[in-house]
Amino acid sequence: MENMDLNNIKSKANEYKKIFENIDIYPYCYCEANTSYYYVSYKRFNKISGVAILTEKNNSTKHEVINAFKMIYTFNRIMSEAIDQMVPDIRKPVSVLQEIKILITEAENRLFKVFEKIKSETNELKTILDEIIDFPEKLIIILKEMQAIEKSVLDSKCLLKENVERMMELNIKHYQIMYSQGRAQLEGIKKARIILEELAQVNESERKEINQLLSHLKLFSAERAVIDVNKSQSTFEKDEYGNKITLSQGEKGLEEYKEMFYKRANHIFENNIKHNLRNFK
Repeated sequence: MENMDLNNIKSKANEYKKIFENIDIYPYCYCEANTSYYYVSYKRFNKISGVAILTEKNNSTKHEVINAFKMIYTFNRIMSEAIDQMVPDIRKPVSVLQEIKILITEAENRLFKVFEKIKSETNELKTILDEIIDFPEKLIIILKEMQAIEKSVLDSKCLLKENVERMMELNIKHYQIMYSQGRAQLEGIKKARIILEELAQVNESERKEINQLLSHLKLFSAERAVIDVNKSQSTFEKDEYGNKITLSQGEKGLEEYKEMFYKRANHIFENNIKHNLRNFK
């Protein structure tokens, strides 16, 4: 592996430095084909104003340099998004959903005849609630693997192509889980509304026994909840140009999202990021 010492990096970095800029060298490089590519960012008044990818090779091609830039940029973007988006997703409360499931089971035992009419809907709703309740644990597993990869890169000071590819896969899994969870919630809302319609016919005495369940189901299936979920889902259902698209149901839709994710990430890099590279355009 061709490594540059810090003085050489700084010397080369100064060739692309502009007035009033500070130089920031990333703590690791991108390593491929026995060559190390160093990521240097230029800051003016604490804002990034440019980037250079430096190597000891004097004959590095434009493709090699831009590819190294893309790999390092992608890796850092994913880790940044993991903190900004995945952590809040993990912290989303699911205790109310757990309580709804418990209340449904208790109500089924108390009012067997009433719930026998909507047995299919209540069973489906409980299955959907399980799916939604489980998603934070799935995200924690993903985040831990991301952090382990990041630590490995920082410890070795070398980012490999397989590190970036795995981070992309984990990032897609995160979004697939959230998209699938949103679809499940919309389906659950439909079931909850059917259940509420049936329970609206119970007498006053029976209503008192399930009053808390009714309150939770109304909150879960409120129009405000539908609006919020649809708003969240719309962020996933866009192509690389920001146009709305419709994804298929089930596994096919998740595969379509994966393909679209790569297109969108590449589009952002090509149109919004690559122009910052100073030593190759």
